[in-house]
Amino acid sequence: MTGGHLGSEDMGRWVAGERGVEQERHLRECSVCGAEVARLEGSLARFGGAVREWSEAQPGAQSPGAWRAERVAPKGRAVGLRWGLAAVALVVLAAIPQWKNMRDRRAAEEAARADDVLMEQVDAQVSRTVPVTLEPLLNPAAWEAPLASAGAAQDLPHKEKGKER
Repeated sequence: MTGGHLGSEDMGRWVAGERGVEQERHLRECSVCGAEVARLEGSLARFGGAVREWSEAQPGAQSPGAWRAERVAPKGRAVGLRWGLAAVALVVLAAIPQWKNMRDRRAAEEAARADDVLMEQVDAQVSRTVPVTLEPLLNPAAWEAPLASAGAAQDLPHKEKGKER
């Protein structure tokens, strides 16, 4: 209320059906506000009547009763359909967590296999007595043969020189 009278928002709410006890009391006591609300209600009623008359005058206009569906599905069939849809929804809702659990379990198994392979590779590298690059030094017989053949090749020119002398 502003200045002892209802504001335009209060009057709009009253006409729309939102009515409070204080507003009702004020409209009974104040003739100015009561007349303004009556004028608003009359204008809306005339506007509603004009809209109805205009829509009925339009070509192809039907009465509101014609808007309703001519045939409604029998209740028994509709109820059965609803129960069927509810059962399908329940099955889907129950299957989703199971599917996610199975997917997570598979991912965990794959990760465990990958971890096992990695651990075997690390174990193989750690359990070596020497690094890979130094392995030829563990077997001196394997590296003496190449040196012996290299030495023989070096001795070859000396022997030939000796024959020539």
